[in-house]
Amino acid sequence: MNLTTPLRILSKTVLWALGVVAVFVLAIVAINAFDEDLSPQTAALSKARDNPYAPEENLYIALVGFDALEGQSVVTVGQERVAENDIAAAKFLNDPRTLTESLERSKDRKKTEFKGKPDFCRPITGSCWTGVESHQPEINGLLGDNQELYRRYLALPALRGYFETANPSYLMIFTNVPGGVRALFLTNTALRIRTGTTVRTRNAALVDLRNDVSTWRRMLVGNGGLISKMLAIASLHGDYVLLGDMIADPNIDLAPLSAEIEGTLLQVGMDDWKGPAHFGQDPRLKAKTLVGGKCLGRGSRTIS
Repeated sequence: MNLTTPLRILSKTVLWALGVVAVFVLAIVAINAFDEDLSPQTAALSKARDNPYAPEENLYIALVGFDALEGQSVVTVGQERVAENDIAAAKFLNDPRTLTESLERSKDRKKTEFKGKPDFCRPITGSCWTGVESHQPEINGLLGDNQELYRRYLALPALRGYFETANPSYLMIFTNVPGGVRALFLTNTALRIRTGTTVRTRNAALVDLRNDVSTWRRMLVGNGGLISKMLAIASLHGDYVLLGDMIADPNIDLAPLSAEIEGTLLQVGMDDWKGPAHFGQDPRLKAKTLVGGKCLGRGSRTIS
């Protein structure tokens, strides 16, 4: 049998295959040769930012531990909850069946509950200004019943900035203060302005409102995901609606209050609303969430 012909065919086939591979390699090299270097903004998204705040300076930590039991440190509790959450998230990636256990543990956590329902103030959908004097007894009662939570709320403006320290994950903690505390702050501020008998009293209430705007502005521009931005905007909305209602009220003499009003309006600048500049963590959060979603689907199939 003559083996020359089959060998010749085989060698030509191999050469053709090598030639095709070489063409593909050259094409890839040629294409990548014209790739541009990553811009500084794009390169920054590929790595996590360094946290510039100590735990006791971080608004995120204070919000995570905000409803700690009376007598406990919100900073200590906030750090403990973040650490527990990171452990639970790591367990979830290895075994999705631990999700139920983690959610139950979070649900059963002991905390300081807000007492009462300030239904007469709905910051998102209604006014906390109109007719607030008629609710003065209720407001005073709520202040007495929720002294610790209200004290913690008034301490938030002293914190330097907002930086989410929890590892991005499907189980990541998203923070906000109880709605009752927010409503109580807004109604009490409105009451102090409307019933204040001196300019000094009214200005003191406006200073608290200005500080509150500053707090949520720090959350808005801080290192966090999209949900933190939405929560900050919702809080700013409530503050601005209250300020707008005050300005529109013909019974309020604005002249002696103009400096504080202007100071409040200037707390948030135009650049602060440019969301994409503050979403450094969001690509990493989305990636972790996608991984968590796959694990959740895998866990559902395992459980079923």
